[in-house]
Amino acid sequence: VISITLLRKWSRDKEKEIDDAEQTAQDYSVCVMNPPKDARDPEEWREFFVKNFEDCQIACCTIAVDNEELVRALSQRRDYLLQLEMLTPCDIKFNKNNLKEMAEVALPLSLYKWMTAYYNGKQLYKAIVELDKKIEDLSHFSHDCTSVFLSFETEATQQAVLEAFSTRNCSKFCCGKHALPKNLRFRGKHLLNIVEPAEPDSVRWQDLDETRLQKACQLFTTTILTIAVIGFGGYAILVARRQSPWLAAMTVSFLSKASPYAVYYIMEIESHRSEGSKAASQFTKMSLIRWMYTAIITSCIEPFIFTLQEGENYLIYGIYYIFFSELMFIPLYACMDTGNLYRHYYGPRAPSQKMMNLNFQGTAYELSERYTDMTKFLFFTFYYAAIFPSGFLWTAAIFVAKYLFDKYSLLRVWSPAPHMGSQIAIFSRKYFFTAAMTFYILSMSYTFASFPYDNACPTSSQVSEDYIGNHTAYTVDDDSGDVV
Repeated sequence: VISITLLRKWSRDKEKEIDDAEQTAQDYSVCVMNPPKDARDPEEWREFFVKNFEDCQIACCTIAVDNEELVRALSQRRDYLLQLEMLTPCDIKFNKNNLKEMAEVALPLSLYKWMTAYYNGKQLYKAIVELDKKIEDLSHFSHDCTSVFLSFETEATQQAVLEAFSTRNCSKFCCGKHALPKNLRFRGKHLLNIVEPAEPDSVRWQDLDETRLQKACQLFTTTILTIAVIGFGGYAILVARRQSPWLAAMTVSFLSKASPYAVYYIMEIESHRSEGSKAASQFTKMSLIRWMYTAIITSCIEPFIFTLQEGENYLIYGIYYIFFSELMFIPLYACMDTGNLYRHYYGPRAPSQKMMNLNFQGTAYELSERYTDMTKFLFFTFYYAAIFPSGFLWTAAIFVAKYLFDKYSLLRVWSPAPHMGSQIAIFSRKYFFTAAMTFYILSMSYTFASFPYDNACPTSSQVSEDYIGNHTAYTVDDDSGDVV
């Protein structure tokens, strides 16, 4: 408990130290979350803040509008254009003003791209032409304003704006638009909700227009899918456990490594304003799946009376096998990184400099996946701490191995991650450590107070007549025998 408390304090202090040491655009910016739908003129926003705040100088004003479909079409066109450029022979200079000719001289698709339904040159040209028509039609629409981002010349101005608009929710509820003086109400009537935004490169510009109802429906759908993933994995672990504890442990380790990819597809349904918010949602789902696979399902599929039984077919050996398989998977998983294949095989054989550079970008990684990979072991150790105290030593060894391999991957294998803020660290510190420590304390208190694993019962208890007679008992290996 003391160690976890000190870790939380150290994490909080380190977060503040890093944030104070590095000046970013976030430290000078604010975001208006609820602007009027027709407030699309940057000059109007500049005049509003310059008029109400002393020495206010606005360096940049960005108006986010509800043009998600247009942005997606432009992004898709850029992707198709890059694919067509990659198919252009090395001795021909790519001319984006003559795409028809580029499509005719494009190289044929490789077997892998053909099998994965990539477009060839002519198909890409046809798709780009269709997108050009769609983009032209969408550009004529007038889109509503959804958010406004303003960057000031000084950090003091940003703090003054945040302080001026930091009215309590109760004040907004009780007083409405009168919670702020008239000069601080946009156009004299609109009460603005102004917050500090995320880092510029972590803002998800295509997801700024979704309503709360849409996000709630998306969250409900992803929750159902997450439960389905847990159910599928739990059934796979149960089937493997009927064969052998070692196979069950390998299945748990494999599913823990594969579950993030299922979560990535599930998260495509949700909309988030920033990468940090999306990563926090991924962290929640991955933690739930991995905790269920590693700890809870493992204990549920074992009969209670087998908890402290000695032998390879019982729970204690199953816990040991999970720790051992996870420790063994760490170097294997690092060696299986596909980034090495792209850098050392495909990179030197690329037909152009641009394609070679793309092969040296590194492997993308998710910070939420790395967080859950660590918290999974800590929760697993807490869950079985009473009956398997040596799990703390196993977890320490796993953490050391992960630190070494992740440090190497971070410096030499992985691609740079976007600046997403400290949402995951705050979420983990507030909720995970609190929940894990609460469970640990209650579990240890209950276990050592009653110790229900000794299979003992009062000798004076009366046995029902239903239990008297011949019965057939089955072991974990489905071997039967007669019991009198």
